[in-house]
Amino acid sequence: MTLFRVNRIPRKQVLSRACLWYNQVVPRWLAIADRLRSEREHRGLTQRGLARASGVALATIQRIERAASAPALDTVEQIATALGVDPGWLAYGPDQPTG
Repeated sequence: MTLFRVNRIPRKQVLSRACLWYNQVVPRWLAIADRLRSEREHRGLTQRGLARASGVALATIQRIERAASAPALDTVEQIATALGVDPGWLAYGPDQPTG
């Protein structure tokens, strides 16, 4: 007797979902890296200086700028506050969602 049933999703559907996620999330993630780096450099801050000012670990700043990881929303808020920019702009860019 089987205690649970595993739903099998066709491979094509799994790949389709993965592509959809990649196309929606990854460009936004890479854009955060670009906005963060350009704003940090515009303000004349080093990664270490931004880490101190924001209270975010240096390694986290480095990973975000390399687009090696997506930042949590509280991390975005801390960094945006230290840079003096809107957290919505940093997270979503000029086309940030409203409401």
